Amino acid sequence: MTINPDIVVEGDLAIADVKYKLSTGALDRADFNQIVTFATGYRTPFAAIVDFREPDARPLPTVQIGEMTLAQLSWTAGPMNAPEQAASRLAGSFSNWLRGLRAA
Repeated sequence: MTINPDIVVEGDLAIADVKYKLSTGALDRADFNQIVTFATGYRTPFAAIVDFREPDARPLPTVQIGEMTLAQLSWTAGPMNAPEQAASRLAGSFSNWLRGLRAA
C-alpha cells in the first residue's frame, strides 16, 4: 500500500492534500484521517488541507494532534471573487504557511 499526498514540501518538511470541494466549516472526519495518515507516513509534523470555502466562511483553526500541526488553506470561492485574486490569496496563504514552518 502506498500513500500519496498531493503536495510534498522538501521531502519531509510538510505535506498537503487538495480537496476539490467546499469546506463545510467543520473538519471532515475522512479528510482528517487521511491527512493524519499522510503526515504519519511522511514523518512530518506539518500538514495542510487545501480546499475551497465561501467568502464569509471562517477558516478552521489550526489543530494540534500530538506532534502534528494541521492547517487549512482555502481558495475563496464565490461570484464576487475573481479567480486571479482568489489564486493570489491562496498562494500568499501557502507561502506564509511555509515561512512559518521554516521558522519553527
